[in-house]
Amino acid sequence: MEDIIQNSLNPQAEPTKEERQKIAKEYSSVHNQLFLLDTILTFMGLVMIIVGGNSGISGRISTALSIHIPNNWLLVAGYVVIINTAYCILFLPFNFYEGYTLEHKFKLSNQTIGAWAKDKLKSFGVSLVLSLIIMEVTYWLLRVSGGSWWIWAGCLWILFSIVLTHLAPILLMPIFFKITPLDNNELSERLKNLAQKTGANILGVFEMDLSKKTKKANAAFTGIGNTKRILLADTLLQKFSHEEIEVILAHELGHYYYSHLWKLLTFGVVSTFAGLALCNVALNHFVSTLGFTSIADIGAFPVFAIVLFFFMLITLPINNTFSRHLEKQADAFALDTTRKPEAFISSMNKLAEQNLADTNPNPIIHFILHSHPSISERIKMAEIFISKRKFL
Repeated sequence: MEDIIQNSLNPQAEPTKEERQKIAKEYSSVHNQLFLLDTILTFMGLVMIIVGGNSGISGRISTALSIHIPNNWLLVAGYVVIINTAYCILFLPFNFYEGYTLEHKFKLSNQTIGAWAKDKLKSFGVSLVLSLIIMEVTYWLLRVSGGSWWIWAGCLWILFSIVLTHLAPILLMPIFFKITPLDNNELSERLKNLAQKTGANILGVFEMDLSKKTKKANAAFTGIGNTKRILLADTLLQKFSHEEIEVILAHELGHYYYSHLWKLLTFGVVSTFAGLALCNVALNHFVSTLGFTSIADIGAFPVFAIVLFFFMLITLPINNTFSRHLEKQADAFALDTTRKPEAFISSMNKLAEQNLADTNPNPIIHFILHSHPSISERIKMAEIFISKRKFL
């Protein structure tokens, strides 16, 4: 396998389709193993900081902070900064291997170590700010709302996710990518016309410099309200034809046409309230047993995190099954709207090759971890579309 990966660098020894799929399966396998390792390490870390005398490390951090910081808002902020920083430092080797070493090994990354580190610092900063907002509001509700805190928290979490979706294209994405209007009038007009057919009023078509980070290709229809826009990675523009890009964007617009964002939001509402209700039960049951003063004690946060962690793991296959259903609808929309199944198939093959996607993943792993149908399933849908067209 190592020889095949190394040979893929040599243009005179381009790997065959079969060899490339072997590489893709190896790449996918490593990512699956890393997911399992990350899950185990995260759980162990949460357990380790809550067990032991004085309510564990978490309790001692909370107690030490409360001695010097009597204000509850500042106490929560101090705890969040310490825990987030500690997590980032402890998992840095893991993240470096997954985000830098592995991507370079499989010849997918274009980043230097310095660029990767800069991105990591940006991610840490954004994550810290978002965590502070969520945690401050949640623990304020825990202090003032009594047993109904989780209902109010659920409402505010959902509102926050909507606001974030609205602001992401103009506030968050420019932190990591340079985004400029697409300098290709023909393609831009083609995609705008496609958007109009679906009833999507978009701000415009934009290009992002994904090639500074990776060789992978991507495209998206992002934002809600007056921030809706089409985003095309420069890596996509370099290797895909206009017809292939049109089909890919038709898929993204299918999500808009069928209101998938709002369906996912509705699905998320149920999931959020169910998870927070379980957290409420767990906090009331375990907090006093573990030696914490109340459910609003920030030191008991690992109990909160462990419950949400397991809830998300248990519901992951359900979430992904629902997501795959929506993705199939978007694929069908792309085929019906563009009537270009050949371009759909060629775009899927190019995406598989450029992104090192496993076209035929293990069915069990696919069911649990994958939010999209496999490439082979998506191509089969297009082939069925072609066969039906021949009989019309």
